[in-house]
Amino acid sequence: MNPWLLASRPKTLSAAVVPVLIGGALAPHIDWSIFAFALFGALFIQIGTNFVNDALDFKRGADTHERLGPVRVTQAGLLSANAVLLGAYASFGFAALCGIPLIVRGGWPILVIGVVSIIAATALNPGDYFAINTSPAVFASLGMHVANLPALEAAVKESVAGRTGATSAPPPGEAMVTRCPSSSMLPASGSTRP
Repeated sequence: MNPWLLASRPKTLSAAVVPVLIGGALAPHIDWSIFAFALFGALFIQIGTNFVNDALDFKRGADTHERLGPVRVTQAGLLSANAVLLGAYASFGFAALCGIPLIVRGGWPILVIGVVSIIAATALNPGDYFAINTSPAVFASLGMHVANLPALEAAVKESVAGRTGATSAPPPGEAMVTRCPSSSMLPASGSTRP
């Protein structure tokens, strides 16, 4: 399979498609060109998010040869981290182009949603997201410390130790959800950004 197609993680693209389809189904009238721009814009944001996740997980050491789950192209050596990040930026650029007619039609709120979505997609921070998808050993190798793993497990009501990270990147609006339980339970994140 083409490494770019693998990196786009086709199984996760429903996270972009379904909300647009529901919005279209609920609309009293559909402008098909606006619908298409919304659909492709959402797809490009999700693909860009997946690319960022693939490249940065590898750069941060979260994706190693011990990783379980679907192939991550950067970790597997199929594409370089820099190439995947360039692909992410191109994907976000295409999303922004798709957003222009949406902004013209819907105004500044659409611009805010688009900008926040792209920022969330590019600002995935191990201290916020990867705490429940990576083993404590990986954090220790990165110089990070999980202060209270049992309390985090109690807060999310499941075991989080040794999770494989096989989940996809969160949809853009959900990138910071793991801050909810208590930031004191998550790893320190001050020195983890590239």
